Amino acid sequence: MASNREKLLESAQKFILKGQLDRAIKDYQQVVALDPKDTRHRQRLAELLVRSGRNDEAVTEYEVIGKFYDDNGYYLKAIAVYKQIQKLTPDNIKITVILAALNGKQGLTGNALDEYRTAVNFFEKNSQLADAVKTVEKMLELDPENLATCQKHAELLFARREPDAAFDAYTRLTNLLKTTGNQSAAEKMEARIANLFPDRAKLSVEDLAVLVKSDVDNAIGKLSGLIKQDSTNLPLWKLLIQAYQVKEDHEKLRLTYDLIIRLFPDELFAREGIIRSAMAEQKYAEGVELLGKHSGFFLAQSAFGTLEACTWLFGNGQTTEGSFQG
Repeated sequence: MASNREKLLESAQKFILKGQLDRAIKDYQQVVALDPKDTRHRQRLAELLVRSGRNDEAVTEYEVIGKFYDDNGYYLKAIAVYKQIQKLTPDNIKITVILAALNGKQGLTGNALDEYRTAVNFFEKNSQLADAVKTVEKMLELDPENLATCQKHAELLFARREPDAAFDAYTRLTNLLKTTGNQSAAEKMEARIANLFPDRAKLSVEDLAVLVKSDVDNAIGKLSGLIKQDSTNLPLWKLLIQAYQVKEDHEKLRLTYDLIIRLFPDELFAREGIIRSAMAEQKYAEGVELLGKHSGFFLAQSAFGTLEACTWLFGNGQTTEGSFQG
């Protein structure tokens, strides 16, 4: 004896052949009610609803199917279903965001970013800046070093009048530009930051010293920008030295010491620091050369103890680096 479901399916098929889609839909609705997890028959129901022009009802069924596939990790199937929904409701930005997330879960990063960009454009056009920011942040989760996305994030935060978050986003973008070797673009971004946030350039030395300990990369970006504005500010140079010591970036540390020596020839801490830095890198021959080059300055200022300490390094194989801010 045929089951109730089989009878309903047979009945629905007869109505379909006769072109009586509404009656076939009723049969399929009963089939789905008997087994709500049966995605195959629910999909057939959705297709019939589309054929009948009942798109809103079809979308409801497709959403149930798509969510089932998503919840159970069948992301490619879920994407296919939501693509059907997108065709039926091309202006439904919620579906665009869902598709972006699904593509991200499947590892289709490029597709995900394309969908998210569409959503961002929609939100901006409709002045939904909070949603635009959230969407861009999802893009950054997928591709955190995308320069265009980082810039869009900063611009949206500024437009949202979130100055602290916007300043941090612009600073991160500037540091990223430097990391990728785009120094020219980084300098332009620093100029833009100075224009957008004039008060930020007035950070106290004490504030910057705290930042060196809490967020050294951010501190380096700020210090570099401030030094470009005023290269005669010795306290800023000393903080930059501290920052490179925190990062243990010996190359930039020694370059910074060298710049300080040129700008402030009477400051012995930089001469001592560059010698110790060479020793920390175990560049003993260079260290000896530097000691010979700078020893006269120590003697001229009667800094006998400092000279003796530097000389002692070579006799005792000292390779650690201290902090010399004088």
